[in-house]
Amino acid sequence: MRKLMEKIEKTFMAAAFAEADCHEAALEILDTPATRRSARSLDDFLRDVGLDEVRYSYVLARV
Repeated sequence: MRKLMEKIEKTFMAAAFAEADCHEAALEILDTPATRRSARSLDDFLRDVGLDEVRYSYVLARV
């Protein structure tokens, strides 16, 4: 039960930091493999899979 309460406290604390636009601090508070993986950039991913020379752009499409 204690571990569950600690996890809930960390989650709410991380949410407060994220709402205050301190995303890096929120990720550090959570410190889980999933959050560490999601903190990687697209450039890191493309380099890891051997596609770092591929050009890309972000677009917004109305659906």
